[in-house]
Amino acid sequence: MDRYLVVMLFVAFVHIANVESTAQKVFDVHLSDESISEVNDLAETSRPFARCFLPDPVKATGRVIVALPGGGYQDLMFKHEGYDWAPFFNEQGVALIVLHYRMPEGNLKTPISDVKRTFDIIQKKAEKWGINPSKIGVMGFSAGGHLAATISTHPEFGAHPEFQILFYPVITMDRSYTDIGSRNRFLGSNPSAEMVEAYSCEKQVSEDTPPTILFLSSDDNVVSSS
Repeated sequence: MDRYLVVMLFVAFVHIANVESTAQKVFDVHLSDESISEVNDLAETSRPFARCFLPDPVKATGRVIVALPGGGYQDLMFKHEGYDWAPFFNEQGVALIVLHYRMPEGNLKTPISDVKRTFDIIQKKAEKWGINPSKIGVMGFSAGGHLAATISTHPEFGAHPEFQILFYPVITMDRSYTDIGSRNRFLGSNPSAEMVEAYSCEKQVSEDTPPTILFLSSDDNVVSSS
């Protein structure tokens, strides 16, 4: 990960609430057929789509971040863990794509496939959107952080992010430490030891895992492992 991006994230973490500029171009892309539509918040449905915030072409660096909001694998906090980040990144010339991924609901490959599909669409639209296809990163929050880490530590899923940014992520599936609700919704109530091992991302780090930055807090009392 470029040094400037690390510095940029620390600045954003402190000052994001004070950023007043807006994204230069915003539209929705539906994963099922790649159709593009205008933004319509009344159309939020279970159909997976990505809201794309592209920077002014004059500022564009070619880098893009796919944001995966959290919500315990039962909901999506897509505003403060997604849309609200667009002004900051766009000011830096970075495109932000907020993915409204589907919940596992008994099939953990469902949200994973939505992330992979999003990466494929970005690759296909890269030239048109002013994106460098080799500079696609992923950013996840809470359960979305687990999804991001899963993609990043399992190259067999085919997304291959250049870097990952994790905010208070659910990393492990070890029931002694994890958020039980996220674990149960992702793996089911009685997962095998092999499944727990495979999706405990801290145990899957390898030389293929992309550069990672994690943001954690000692006073986070929202998620409990009990």
